[in-house]
Amino acid sequence: MTYLRLFGICLSLSLYCAAPLSAQVKAKPTEYQISIFFGGGSYYVTPAEEARLRKFLNEVPEIESFQVEIQGHTDDIGPREYNQRLSEFRCEAIRRKLLAYPLPAEQLSVLPLGEDAPAFDNSTWDGKLSNRRVDIILKRVFL
Repeated sequence: MTYLRLFGICLSLSLYCAAPLSAQVKAKPTEYQISIFFGGGSYYVTPAEEARLRKFLNEVPEIESFQVEIQGHTDDIGPREYNQRLSEFRCEAIRRKLLAYPLPAEQLSVLPLGEDAPAFDNSTWDGKLSNRRVDIILKRVFL
């Protein structure tokens, strides 16, 4: 193989590999998630948490192509029935915020878990504070 032909092959390969990033296929994220936190025994969404939620929603591209699951959580202080009801109230408070965003009701589902699915250790104070939340999980719907 001549030197000139070898140089031509290398030049062709380097031009192919140097294709602009915009020409390459980019994978779209299939899931986004945010947690909104609450005070003890409360389902009031503070202005700061509402602002975090709105910022998060504004940054999700093609938000209309996602199904939204609202999971309510509590710590383990108080009776189980109370915590279950509190997680329902927290879910409903977030659902109202999402409907006002506006997201269509058909896009939303609610799962109040109460104290039954802690992500953090309820034997510590920090764990209890972290379990007082609603997780909002956006899952891309493939059409």
